[in-house]
Amino acid sequence: MLSKTLLTEAKPSPGNAFSPHKMRMPHLDFIYRIVAEMDQGGVTPIEGVDGTDKIRLVLPIEGGTVHGPGIKGVIVHKSGADWAEVMNPKKVSISNNSDNSD
Repeated sequence: MLSKTLLTEAKPSPGNAFSPHKMRMPHLDFIYRIVAEMDQGGVTPIEGVDGTDKIRLVLPIEGGTVHGPGIKGVIVHKSGADWAEVMNPKKVSISNNSDNSD
């Protein structure tokens, strides 16, 4: 049996395209909502984060609730913590680069 081979010009992969394809919107599903009560009396500051003027606050979780289509529960008292970063407001600069000439 004879077979024929067709030689065609190589096509670059889409990954090599000059302009990448537009990203599509991801599909998101609602799973649950957490409402946590924070223990403001137990806040622990950590200063000089990464050698900067930022302060990281560790906030203990006092309790809370979890609600969703397939889940419902409570957060156990003092079972975790979250954190927030505080930047020095004296060193923050804001600029507006809009071209709004109206």
